[in-house]
Amino acid sequence: MSIKSASVLAELRRLANPTNVAGMARFGIVGQNLLGISVVQLRAIAKRTGRDHAKGPRAARWIAGDALRELQRWKAR
Repeated sequence: MSIKSASVLAELRRLANPTNVAGMARFGIVGQNLLGISVVQLRAIAKRTGRDHAKGPRAARWIAGDALRELQRWKAR
């Protein structure tokens, strides 16, 4: 894991909001690794971090895969 990746993950963990996670549960969005971070916060991190075209597609697929799995679990309920 690169330094940039580690720092982004550390920031995501720092921004974790248990109140938002509890609110998500009311709508059936449940899981073990939910952080409750707003889209506004995620976009700010993405903008500041920029793109790494060498790793970008793989990282984007990883994030999209996580989001897709969460959506599928949510729809299955």
